[in-house]
Amino acid sequence: MTLPANVRLNMSVPFPALIKGGGPVTVGKSNGTWTLGFDIIDLAQGVPTPANYPNDFLIYWDNALKAFLRVSLSSLNAISRGQRLVQSAADLPITVSDSILNLNISAPLTVTLPAYGTRAGSPITILDVGGTWAANNVTFATTGGDLVNGIASASLAANGIKGTQNYQEWTFLPMNDGTSTGWRIV
Repeated sequence: MTLPANVRLNMSVPFPALIKGGGPVTVGKSNGTWTLGFDIIDLAQGVPTPANYPNDFLIYWDNALKAFLRVSLSSLNAISRGQRLVQSAADLPITVSDSILNLNISAPLTVTLPAYGTRAGSPITILDVGGTWAANNVTFATTGGDLVNGIASASLAANGIKGTQNYQEWTFLPMNDGTSTGWRIV
């Protein structure tokens, strides 16, 4: 016999007595009603290491699929990398959130590339949006013994890797070829 869909059954069935909450998961009973909860305040705080981004995940709700899914931090890192306009003539370090730097400089500039391992495979693109590189030399320096195309620092004027034309675009790809680490210009 099939019961109608709107029938409610009240039964005296005990909830398992050995149920416990732990960490952020809570279990409670009030007036005969059991509740399960999740409180993120009970989670430890941490800052993930960039090297672990491919193996560290966040859970998110996809409203189109009506499901919880996971996403790796390396995917979020690639999505979140932004652009910024630089008009300074001071030395310029690359920040974690940089993906594209639009340069419009009025004096020579040194751009300091981070250690290749901190980028989790994410490239950095640097553009001469002001058309000023022919008059204002740009040097790309490295940290921690990294190399740029096999050399310690790449200067537009001295190394001529791509010449000194205005409105250039350089993309630096983090690399490790087993012998040297650093950046490859693509």
